[in-house]
Amino acid sequence: MAVDTDFWFDNHWITDSTPVECGRSRSTVKRSEMAGWAGYGYCASHSRFFWGLRLFLLCTPTGMPIL
Repeated sequence: MAVDTDFWFDNHWITDSTPVECGRSRSTVKRSEMAGWAGYGYCASHSRFFWGLRLFLLCTPTGMPIL
């Protein structure tokens, strides 16, 4: 859909991310199958550290998501 519009060729893109928490306790982190994928990070909006992944969104200034 985005390729069919003029917005796809916009020179400016905007990105944002949100944490996806996968576990809180050390024992969960150690036995999780996500150990190879997930890592530690900090979420400034929640003022806390987390163990998990980050979900990113990349879009044009008009709000069209980039695939």
